[in-house]
Amino acid sequence: MEKRKPSPRQVSRGRGANIFETVERIDFVEGFGEIIRSARERLGLTQEELANLVHEKVSIIKKLEAGSFRPPIELARNIEKVLKIRIVRELRDEDIHITPPKTLQRGVTLGDLLSSKDEKKE
Repeated sequence: MEKRKPSPRQVSRGRGANIFETVERIDFVEGFGEIIRSARERLGLTQEELANLVHEKVSIIKKLEAGSFRPPIELARNIEKVLKIRIVRELRDEDIHITPPKTLQRGVTLGDLLSSKDEKKE
């Protein structure tokens, strides 16, 4: 049986439900578009040739090089392989900042206390 990958963000809500998130531990290096363009030019490839090599549209390559589009991880890994570059990096714990949902930011209300008391009776 194949294991399912958790989605990048899963939140379980409901009475007494635990709230959890799966944090994506990868990100793109700063200036990844310029890195892609430089590597492509260094190899003497046109945008069309790179697009063919990674099985993508030329318009996507143009957007990537302009830095206006963040590629799916599969495409990013494919580009890294073809151009022999690194544009994806693994995040360290100190790089990850999670903002709690607004329901947790508001603090405890009288309704929360009463709900908690009712649950203990059951």
